[in-house]
Amino acid sequence: MALNKIVSLALVLVCCFLSCYGVLAANNICCMPKAHTVHAKITRVNLDNCDANGNCKFNGKNVVIEKHMPDFYHDRYRLDLTTLKNDVVTSKQSTVGFVTDKVTMSQGFEYVFNETSCTCHKLTSKPPYLMVSCVTDDFTLDSTITIGLAQKAQKYVRTNNYAGHDEREVRVAQPIRKVDGVNECFIAFWTEETMDKDARGNVKAMSSMMIETWDFLPYNTDEDYLVPSYCPKATSCN
Repeated sequence: MALNKIVSLALVLVCCFLSCYGVLAANNICCMPKAHTVHAKITRVNLDNCDANGNCKFNGKNVVIEKHMPDFYHDRYRLDLTTLKNDVVTSKQSTVGFVTDKVTMSQGFEYVFNETSCTCHKLTSKPPYLMVSCVTDDFTLDSTITIGLAQKAQKYVRTNNYAGHDEREVRVAQPIRKVDGVNECFIAFWTEETMDKDARGNVKAMSSMMIETWDFLPYNTDEDYLVPSYCPKATSCN
């Protein structure tokens, strides 16, 4: 699969986790730290063409395993990505980018590489991977739960129901600290469920998405942003 096609697929699946928030707004309940490392497994399952007996077409299981390293302090980012379809690895790649315009955040350069090839292009818009996940203020605190080794965390829920379409989303966040007016947290677990029904209340389609995270660190190092020797120099980026 070509690297540019893999990038397009990555944006569709990974933005589920990143939520595509580039601004750490103070009215969010909490956000991941402005610089951090986190591993995540994103699993998505879809069913559609359901009949009156509840029999549906299974469209397979898509899995993304990622290591995400945004760094707003130094305007850089990295995403190591493995995609699977029905438990078979279909691609592996890494993206490393550097923003050079701190005002517009839309200039710089980005490398996309795998084990044998590497491309480089200039940024012309805000890079989607220089972003962090947040629990937005439209979530409601459901309860305090225990995760990991007796660690306390907050469970937040958001639901939407309209015109035969039901949505339910859960995010489990562990508070870390408050920085520059923003509550930082580690979002450890995340689920989304949707269901579409016809006028009679019969299910037409369903989808679910689950994100599991591990090896969270509230910082990065310069070594995290090194690229292979076979990558072109930044001055050669198109």
